[in-house]
Amino acid sequence: MFNRSFVPSVFLGTLLLSGSLVQPANAGPEEAATYLLDSFKTLGATNVEYKKLSTSGNSATINDVVIEAPDSHGHNATLTLPVLTIEGIEEQDDGGFKSSSIAISNLVFNDPHGLTVTTGPASIGGYTVPGPDALKALLAKGLENALSEKYESFSLKNFSFTRSDLPSAIRIGEIHLEQSDFVGKYAKQSSGHLNNLVIPIAFSRNPQVKAQFQALGYNALTLSVAYDGSWDDQTTLASIKTLSINAKDMGTVTLNGTLGGFSADLLNKLQSVTEPADVMAHIQGLTVDDLTLSFENQSVVDRVLDLQAKNAGIERDQFVQQISGVMPLLLSAIGNPEFSDKLAKAAAKFLANPTTLTATAKPANPVPVSQLIGAGIAAPQTLPDVLNVSVEAAE
Repeated sequence: MFNRSFVPSVFLGTLLLSGSLVQPANAGPEEAATYLLDSFKTLGATNVEYKKLSTSGNSATINDVVIEAPDSHGHNATLTLPVLTIEGIEEQDDGGFKSSSIAISNLVFNDPHGLTVTTGPASIGGYTVPGPDALKALLAKGLENALSEKYESFSLKNFSFTRSDLPSAIRIGEIHLEQSDFVGKYAKQSSGHLNNLVIPIAFSRNPQVKAQFQALGYNALTLSVAYDGSWDDQTTLASIKTLSINAKDMGTVTLNGTLGGFSADLLNKLQSVTEPADVMAHIQGLTVDDLTLSFENQSVVDRVLDLQAKNAGIERDQFVQQISGVMPLLLSAIGNPEFSDKLAKAAAKFLANPTTLTATAKPANPVPVSQLIGAGIAAPQTLPDVLNVSVEAAE
């Protein structure tokens, strides 16, 4: 039931299982909770124990759940859930139901190989549990695919991943996702964030990479991601209001824009394919309406320039002048003189005052992905013109 490759999705699977394995068809909260515990054994658990099961209205709470199951080598791993709560059970027409909230107080997972996963509070809201027939199809996909099913919110705090052969823990401060205004199982509005994913530089097995990060003054890579987007099933437009990736004390990359051609039929096809070639075949009809990509420097560029200038034995301003001077020659390899000149001027301005560098694609008409692929293969130097790309550095 629990193998080492499955560990990253254990806490997600636990939340989903607590909803998707509840007894359908008029089951009360106590029967639902009991069925949940028994169902873990059908998935391979060798032992399932709990100390207390209580109900209130259409909710159930299970205390001190301990689940033991063999890993891929036949050694028992243990999953502990101090408090598991299922709230707001509403029966659905297909024999399943919708749960307003499925939550755990925290989670502890240990395997015999020295791996430990812990979390703080976690919950999934508005999860629509399928009926018996659809349930079988869902479980056949594997738990790692279960979150592709319809849900309204997901949250998790204080995730930690440690292993005996690793120098320290990988940690995530918080994950939060929200979806609303559904067409079938596809949300028209979605947003989310991941805060403070901390990866110590000690994790790198490359001594040169470690040395470079440490020379720049970094002992860990701390990432945060935020997303806000919408989808219109009538126009088939997907709007990326913002997609940002921030590396603490380094910088932030932000993407926003509009893509066309995302019909519900296409989304269904994309979920059913597994081969990259099939994915490429399906996305040929998508269009790029507009895109903006920006990088906001938050000290990483300054650190690199200072270090490179120091290693060269010259002042930073002099180093920047040298780099800016050779930039046109380096960028001439693109094969598009007009665009290369614009890019070189923007890069030189950015290096002289590293604040924000922005690239914007605003074609006169939406450009099909098939056209971009064709241009990329036959004449890649024309892509900036096809997309009408501009590059600017902030003052």
